[in-house]
Amino acid sequence: MLEKNDTSPPSPSSSQTAKPKQNTLFRRFSNHNNVESEDVSIGFDLFMHICSIKNWYNYLQMFLVISNSYHSLHSDDFDKDIIIVKDCLYDLYSSTYIPKRCKEIYEELINEYYDYETKKKTSKLDKLISNIWADLIVDVFEGEKKFENQLKQLGNFQKNRLRKLMLGKLSNLTRQISSNYRTKRKKEQLQDKINDLNAEISDLNKQNSQYQAALGEVKNVRWGDDTPNNPTKLAEAFIDLQSTLEDFTLVQGEDYEINVSESSGLLNHLNCKEKLSSIQGKLVLSAIFQRRIIEIVLREIHSCFIPSTEPEIAKNSDETLEVDIVNAADVLIRLTKKFADSRSGNDDITRMVSIKVRQQVYAALGVRGLSDPNHPFIKKISTKLVTYLSRYRQIRNEELNSDLEEQAIKITQEIINLFCFKSKAQPIIPEYEFFESGQAVDVRYMQGFLRKEDPKKLEVEICSFPLISIPGDDKNKRVLIKAHVITRKKNSS
Repeated sequence: MLEKNDTSPPSPSSSQTAKPKQNTLFRRFSNHNNVESEDVSIGFDLFMHICSIKNWYNYLQMFLVISNSYHSLHSDDFDKDIIIVKDCLYDLYSSTYIPKRCKEIYEELINEYYDYETKKKTSKLDKLISNIWADLIVDVFEGEKKFENQLKQLGNFQKNRLRKLMLGKLSNLTRQISSNYRTKRKKEQLQDKINDLNAEISDLNKQNSQYQAALGEVKNVRWGDDTPNNPTKLAEAFIDLQSTLEDFTLVQGEDYEINVSESSGLLNHLNCKEKLSSIQGKLVLSAIFQRRIIEIVLREIHSCFIPSTEPEIAKNSDETLEVDIVNAADVLIRLTKKFADSRSGNDDITRMVSIKVRQQVYAALGVRGLSDPNHPFIKKISTKLVTYLSRYRQIRNEELNSDLEEQAIKITQEIINLFCFKSKAQPIIPEYEFFESGQAVDVRYMQGFLRKEDPKKLEVEICSFPLISIPGDDKNKRVLIKAHVITRKKNSS
């Protein structure tokens, strides 16, 4: 018999007391093709057992045995249904609901059925279906063997209805399970990150408190716990951005169509070794998108903030107000530093002026800077993001596609707000760093690889989110956010 996942996923409950004459779906099964009255009770028993299924694997088994007995399935429809079933399986695995071993067993079952069916290997197909029925009789039909014959007695119309019902149940249950497990996993990962950050920040705060006590409140450059520029809140905002980017760059599932040629070229260009056809390959492609989005936004906004020497652009217009503020602040910061260094005196206030000016200016920009979604800078950059993604990925779902531009605008604003404004409001400006493919894994600065694997045997496949750290030498560097990487095994040679 086939090995099954012991964990039964939750499933919406179905009525256990419905009567045949009140069940519309069953009436359609019973009355088609002049089914006689004695067959009604048989069909009802079969239908009620099928409706009681709660295990994803049992739905898969039922879909296969019903498809096997249904004789009007066109090859195109058959291929399309198998693709849907495999996508459901991959979603379950990627959400960590089933372990790798179960995924391999389920995938092998689907592949064997497809191979035997398409190549007309009748004897092997019959043996496979017989083994599946043996499992179903125990797990679903309470040891009753009569239901196998009852299914065969159904007409093609009823079998087709049942087949579509099983396919729908597989898809719906997969979406429910994947959503629940992804949410749970994100919460666990978020809590782990927050715990690590709190420990780091607590250490920084202790050191900073000793320094601030000597300077006094007037010279205090530390943000209070209730301010949006507090280091803890800044770190949490970076984590939220990372989660948003993961959702924005999805490529798995029937809602997304990948340009295989362009995407494969992108993986090769970045020295990634994963193939796009693998499950890991799609995760790598999504990670590349996340990195590219950050790089595109920062490159474009930096070009916008380059001081212009052209009089018509250099004027204090509303569109360039943030640019003018940044450029004026940079001049003032540079002058106050020069003033502190070149004029005699030993007071701390003068030395802190440039830091305080920078903090206050960028704190204000972090609250209101480029907050209008219709600002020309924001519209220009967000449009480039959508255009970039459409080169590699198309969205079939109209609802998802209609929200794409709005999501791109929000992501553009958040990247600018965190990397360009709020980071520069910190006492010491954090730095960000992407790690390249092939670099050795460093657990001090990276996360995302499986904890059971030996990091010394791993290297970076792709870095999707950068390391955010307080500058210092290798021993004194303080990590706010570890880089998020997908890893691969090092070449043994």
